Amino acid sequence: MALIAIGGFPGAGKTTICRRLSRAFNLPCLSSDTIGRTIDGSRGIKDGEVDTYRIAYDVLFRLCEEFVESGASVVLDMSLGWEFHWRQLDAILKRHPQTLFLPVILRCSHAKCKERLEARHRAMPGMYAPPAYFRDERKVREIWEYLQDLSRPEVRYVDASGDVEHVYEKVKQYVISRMPKLGRSS
Repeated sequence: MALIAIGGFPGAGKTTICRRLSRAFNLPCLSSDTIGRTIDGSRGIKDGEVDTYRIAYDVLFRLCEEFVESGASVVLDMSLGWEFHWRQLDAILKRHPQTLFLPVILRCSHAKCKERLEARHRAMPGMYAPPAYFRDERKVREIWEYLQDLSRPEVRYVDASGDVEHVYEKVKQYVISRMPKLGRSS
């Protein structure tokens, strides 16, 4: 089984690529943003400060491990832009050494990400943060810096500046090259 983790800065195209991989290979997809929005919108969250995205990551990693423990492959949609992401993934892989780990980081210019974030916000302003958030929020800027400096030998870096079809094909072919059985199911 495989743990396919697609990361990158907001606007790099992670969610689009993850959803397509999930459909093409009939694999579950866990998205930190979807889980975070679900927690954030829950009526169970009452007055008080709650770090919904930290909770979302805890849920994502636990569900990921549940899939791996049951022998199922899974696609993760998250930035991979924090050290704690890698510590969690490394711990899962240590407990389940039979797991094939396929981390992919989508990279494109900051200007390209900004352009995509603006378009996304215009299309669905109630769902997506305004582009200024990604420019002004310190923790988001730290994700960009972390991803620029990330150097892990197992990571496949993919240029995500082109059209989504081209990027998807590059990622899909990489996954198939590492898991030939998947290629027969798409």
